[in-house]
Amino acid sequence: MIASILMTVFVGTLISWQQGVYAQVSTNDIDNGAVTSPKIRDREVKTPDIADRSITSDKISNGAVGNANIADNSITSDKILDGSITSKDLATGTGFTDKSQGQVSQVIFSTCSIDFDVVAAQKVKTAFCPVSGAKIGDHVIVTNQDLTLGLVTQSATVNGTELVRIAVTNPSLSSVDPPSATWALIIFR
Repeated sequence: MIASILMTVFVGTLISWQQGVYAQVSTNDIDNGAVTSPKIRDREVKTPDIADRSITSDKISNGAVGNANIADNSITSDKILDGSITSKDLATGTGFTDKSQGQVSQVIFSTCSIDFDVVAAQKVKTAFCPVSGAKIGDHVIVTNQDLTLGLVTQSATVNGTELVRIAVTNPSLSSVDPPSATWALIIFR
């Protein structure tokens, strides 16, 4: 009889102990700072576990972020280091042939604010934009999206080291006093 009672107590204790072993741990059971990196299995931290803006660039391995990880339109020209785009970075369909694409060694994107003086009827005016890295002999593409200027871009050239000359024409029969405007430039060599 005593053996039966002892066996019942032992089995009850064993069952109670097993339930304690397999009990789930809740957040309240863990002290702040108690879970350290070595206690977390590899690949067990998932996106919902990471706070917004908590992973900084120094925590990302070089080459770990690929095209599939980058949202459309998330990289703007101000995030691209001037001179860092080369011909191999230009996708097919950019207007460069295989031959000309291989000849492009550097691309610089820049903007410049210009306030042209009054431009007489059917006359040309020039202005200069400083562009870091531009060299004589580079090719220049320049545009302005402000149609109210009343001017037509005649030419754009690198006139001196890091200096782009933009010439505009007033095609109308009267003088034009254009407002200040921002011009976009693409320089390549």
